[in-house]
Amino acid sequence: MGENSVLIGEYHPWESTVRVGGHHYAKLFLQAGWRVGYISHPISPVHIIRAGNVSRFKRWISGGLASANFFAYVPMTLLPYYNAPILRREYIAYKTLKFCIPPLKKVLDKHGLGGVKVLFVSNPVLAGLTEIVRYECFVFRISDEMGAFRSSPPSIQQLTERYAMRANIVFATSERLCEELRYLRPDVVYLPNGCDYDHFAALPRLEPLEYQHIPSPRVIYVGAIADWFDVDLVSWVATRLPDISFVLIGPVIGCNLKDLQTHRNVYILGPRAYSDLPAYMQHADVGIIPFLKSRLTDAVNPIKLFEYCAAGLPVVITDLAEAGRYANQDFILKAKTCDEFIMLLEVAIQHRDKVRDKCKAFAHANSWAARFATVMSLIEEERY
Repeated sequence: MGENSVLIGEYHPWESTVRVGGHHYAKLFLQAGWRVGYISHPISPVHIIRAGNVSRFKRWISGGLASANFFAYVPMTLLPYYNAPILRREYIAYKTLKFCIPPLKKVLDKHGLGGVKVLFVSNPVLAGLTEIVRYECFVFRISDEMGAFRSSPPSIQQLTERYAMRANIVFATSERLCEELRYLRPDVVYLPNGCDYDHFAALPRLEPLEYQHIPSPRVIYVGAIADWFDVDLVSWVATRLPDISFVLIGPVIGCNLKDLQTHRNVYILGPRAYSDLPAYMQHADVGIIPFLKSRLTDAVNPIKLFEYCAAGLPVVITDLAEAGRYANQDFILKAKTCDEFIMLLEVAIQHRDKVRDKCKAFAHANSWAARFATVMSLIEEERY
């Protein structure tokens, strides 16, 4: 453990089109000269029958992606922690990484990651890395209300609390998540998500070819379209604003979009590469976060909020607790009703050029680089 090295445990694979905190922190550790390992959620025989896992199996079969100072890997376990009888038990979660083939410890040792300065985990299941690797500082990052996901085993909350008690440093991305943990960890740090400001605020990109057939003004949503996405709201708004184009970018996960597909002004484009997203945003007029209000979404600190702003877009959101903390009179507008959502969309489109500089300044202050500086200061305090 002589060199500065960090092992990151995240849910999404390194190559995922959905870029989350672990991706950005890994990039910043690399830029700071650290050796970085990136482990994503394990696959298992259960995943063979589910679509969308081909790339994850390929990464496991290939033995991982390796370069001079970086290694990314998807482990394969024979004992998955899964929301099904027997497999949903908390005990299984503690054993999942011990039943990997090949043994995960052997893989990490091979790539010089059997011992690291920092173990940085955002996925409670991968907190089991504490039993596999040697580390000096365990950072546990809580980014979602894990128990609110339908796919999560009921015991995920107990698992999260167990590792929160064990970690040297705990931070959470929303005030609600912090409040839930403070009775266990009074020192939990509130550290929201951020954005790759330079990526989204770069000089204007060329307009995507698809936009030649999508008239302005354009309202854009970028992110997973899952059960937290308010399909009825977007359908209702699209009906009443027929002269506005609604562009949806991202994977569709168990969400029925049949009603949206009937609208001529709704364009469901599917996932796009992270490198291409700035162009889609910069040539849109407003970003939206049309989430259903729930225990899950009230605790979400949405990365897309900051990314929209970095691209110069005002944002209209639904009545969400954490995201609503950023609502203001200028460029982040919170709607409590469907009628208000329509009214605020029209206001945002009208004032987009007037608030562009304010949007960018806000995003710059909430960059991943700024968050990383806080993380590093916490680690340094722990070490000394």
